[in-house]
Amino acid sequence: MLQAENGVSSAELAEFAEFMAVDIVKEPYLLGIVVEAMKAPLPEFWIECEDMTSGQYYYCNTHTRQTTWEHPLDKHFKNLLFVERRKYKERAKQGHRAVQGVVADADVTTKAQE
Repeated sequence: MLQAENGVSSAELAEFAEFMAVDIVKEPYLLGIVVEAMKAPLPEFWIECEDMTSGQYYYCNTHTRQTTWEHPLDKHFKNLLFVERRKYKERAKQGHRAVQGVVADADVTTKAQE
């Protein structure tokens, strides 16, 4: 069961995790990044605006006049998720090798004793 974290409800966390393509069951180690992304303030000069025609929200940089439908930090947090996934897989692979090494050593010892 997903629990509320840092003032974010479990429903909000699950919804935003899905938006960020994080599987909350298989990737709970990424939830801290998801919460951080949810709570991150807009960067300097960025404001949230509403499109009067569609009612959708977009972001506008008041300094450069750049606009985007995506939160200005989405790419940053998606990159953090990518990096953390890669680190997690590498750690898992190294752990798997260590376990295989122990098993292989045990097999050698057992065969030598026979």
